[in-house]
Amino acid sequence: QHVTLEERLWLNSIRGMGQQESVRALSVSVRNMSGESLHMDCCAQTSVYALQRLIHDAWKVPPMCQRLLVGMDVLSVTDDLADHVSCGSKELTVSLVVTHDDLYSSLIHSDECVRKPAVEMLAEVAEKGDVHAVMAICQCLEDESGEVRAAGIDALRLVGKGMEPAITAIVARSQHPDRDVREAAVQALAVVADVTDARVTQALTERLEDVDAGVRQAAVRSWCVAGCDEVAACVGLLDDPDANVRETALAALSEAVTDDYLRGLLTSRLESPSQDVRVTALQGLGRHIASGDSAAISCVSALLHDEERDVREAAVRVLVFSGVELSPCLEGLDPDVRRVSVEALEQVRDMSICVSAGTETGSPPESGETLSSIIDKMSTFFSSVMGSV
Repeated sequence: QHVTLEERLWLNSIRGMGQQESVRALSVSVRNMSGESLHMDCCAQTSVYALQRLIHDAWKVPPMCQRLLVGMDVLSVTDDLADHVSCGSKELTVSLVVTHDDLYSSLIHSDECVRKPAVEMLAEVAEKGDVHAVMAICQCLEDESGEVRAAGIDALRLVGKGMEPAITAIVARSQHPDRDVREAAVQALAVVADVTDARVTQALTERLEDVDAGVRQAAVRSWCVAGCDEVAACVGLLDDPDANVRETALAALSEAVTDDYLRGLLTSRLESPSQDVRVTALQGLGRHIASGDSAAISCVSALLHDEERDVREAAVRVLVFSGVELSPCLEGLDPDVRRVSVEALEQVRDMSICVSAGTETGSPPESGETLSSIIDKMSTFFSSVMGSV
């Protein structure tokens, strides 16, 4: 397990504070710029970092934001308090200056284990609307570490929402040559910008056509998070070559358009030259079929005879999981599709048993149909298909 410098310092300070009576006792007074004082008894071998932790506990000032001075000397976290005590003295007066300088320098540290907490801490201590802090956090969207970029997005949600400089900086990074930076920028726009801003709409629309599938998927999600009403730009992604992008676009459209409009979009794609697009469209029609939509059932049933086996198998799964009676459709189907229908029914039966067990413990069935009728229907259905295979 990785142990940071700060953790080592803290452990060392604990050992030092735990030494016996041979350790010299020290009375420490800490004064801040507001004139407040904090008094504590320590041993002289207590580290400066341990003192910073005690100050944080009392005044909630993060150690990285503390600059401690004895006279004109700045204390280092690697020092012990004894290093700054006059010979024979049992008292030490320390001045506290709150500064963010070390935070900003830590944002460009070579170790991501330093950069990430620095971003998080800056978001905690910076005031909302602090332009200097927000621009520094925006720069973190270009970090090579995914964890640091994610921390930057979370930080912008706290301190950069609605800020013009932040929006301008993020929109610019949505055009970055590095796909990771573009993806981070798209995600950040959703938490910072107003969707009525034409620049934001344009940036997201452009990224819907990005060469990278991950960026396209992030752009769709940002449309949803940002609450964009205009969904036409997402429709084309139902034809995307990447399955994750298609599924994300389908989920977004399912929340944004009427059932009739979505059914039309999906039905038209059942004739797509791409078998992958046809499969996604089939899966999307599942909820329409489950609600008894006869038009959707008819369209999907037709694909039981599709030229591609993957499409035929997807169609039979959608129909089975939606509770459609398949027995009349089994004649003429190839053995692989008939096998898939049996496997799907076995899964449905297993799920029914699980639901039955849940009901016995007091959990009501989610649908309006009684559980016993569901199980009876599935059992009959299962037996008929098994007998015809």
